[in-house]
Amino acid sequence: MKSLKNVFILLLTLLIIAGSAIVTFVGIGGRGGDYSDRFGVLNIKLGLDLAGGVSITYQAEEGSNPSSSQMEGALAVIQNRLDSKGYTEAQAYLDGTDRIRVEIPGVKDANAAVEDIGKTAMLTFVGFDWDDIKNSSIMDKYYDLYVQDAIAALKEQDGEDAEYSESELLTEAKTYLPQQAYYTVMTYPEILTDALEAGLAEEVLTGSDVADASYQRGQLSQNSAVQSYVKLELNAEGREKFAEATEKYEGKYIAIRLDETVCSMPTVNSVITDGVAQITGMSGEEEAKSLAADIRGGALPVRLVDIEHNSVGATLGQDAMQTSVTAAIIGFILILIFMIVYYRIPGVAASIALLFYITLELFFINLLDITLTLPGIAGIILSIGMAVDANVIIFARINEELRGGRGLLVSIESGFKKALSAILDGNVTTLIAAAVLWFLGSGTIKGFAQTLALGIVISMFTALVVTRLLIQQCVALISKNPKLYRSIHVKKA
Repeated sequence: MKSLKNVFILLLTLLIIAGSAIVTFVGIGGRGGDYSDRFGVLNIKLGLDLAGGVSITYQAEEGSNPSSSQMEGALAVIQNRLDSKGYTEAQAYLDGTDRIRVEIPGVKDANAAVEDIGKTAMLTFVGFDWDDIKNSSIMDKYYDLYVQDAIAALKEQDGEDAEYSESELLTEAKTYLPQQAYYTVMTYPEILTDALEAGLAEEVLTGSDVADASYQRGQLSQNSAVQSYVKLELNAEGREKFAEATEKYEGKYIAIRLDETVCSMPTVNSVITDGVAQITGMSGEEEAKSLAADIRGGALPVRLVDIEHNSVGATLGQDAMQTSVTAAIIGFILILIFMIVYYRIPGVAASIALLFYITLELFFINLLDITLTLPGIAGIILSIGMAVDANVIIFARINEELRGGRGLLVSIESGFKKALSAILDGNVTTLIAAAVLWFLGSGTIKGFAQTLALGIVISMFTALVVTRLLIQQCVALISKNPKLYRSIHVKKA
């Protein structure tokens, strides 16, 4: 009856180990109906050094002297933008007191990523009366710009010898621009900045008044064409402000700006109290979706400057990955051979426990959404060494007990008990160091600390629980010969 119990325990243990290995190395199906090896090694997020991609370093604008809360806020905004734009495997972290480092695996165009992620994205609604602006002195600047643009267009069309009259062009500008509010503002959006400074316009809403921004496609009126646009839903405070603004500027304009770019400039036809607005004029679906994501992500609390960006080729990452994994597999096989040859039955038990350790490590890396990097692989390899070391300490204590003439079962129990303090001391101190690196480190240092800390916890479980359980069942079912448990010279009682 007792042997049946031991057989059941041994088979159950081996089945659990085999089942977890299948889940880890094969996966159990996909997310959302698509096969994606969920919980399998193929679904582990790879870092920039393994998957290739873009690395960007932003620094707060010189002289801005950002506070720690501003930098943390900027970090949160950037992470929101990464998520909104579908960069689900990207990570952003603070690098020092005024820098933010962003790593986006799988992206090839560094310049596009820099522009996409680091823009200030300050959303404002600017109300103004065009009659006030067109009759002001700030128009002189834009008459001159109109003339310069017209001359450049004529030269491009007719060559450098194109004939033109600046005075005639200036007269044309003074006639045309005041009559064309939409053209003037959309062509020269900085005119609103000048109008704000001159007190001829006012910001009636900001991005903080927006509760949500979503991409939409459809007709905005019965006779309009189907188009892509961004639907804005305002929060309670924003609804109140917008109602007051639309009442004040009824028959006039409220321009919607993102940074210095005017996205749309609708005429206010009536008071709007439902807190819903639309941004139109998009070139297509992609632009509308990108704008909605920028607005949802929010505005950066501090202006960031791209000081460094580079691309890492996927081939380089794959080569590094393949080399690291190959080295780890070869080293692991050599360890298993040594353990089995030198420690015999305990070595077999330890080898099975180590295989279970690898399975659990990869499973939890996937489950906890840890991004695997080259330093992370180094952390795994180091924790394998610590797992082996724990088993060696245990077997040395068992061997000492057997050499002292004690029985096999007593020696095993005593060996595990005496090894416990040494294993805990060594692992806990390393775990503390890994925890410090995890919470205070960044980037690759954090990746190393994460896999190391995870590996230490799992290695203690497999060495102290799984190895012990397997050895106990081997004693009960296979052999009680002390020589098979590494003690060759047993002292007779």
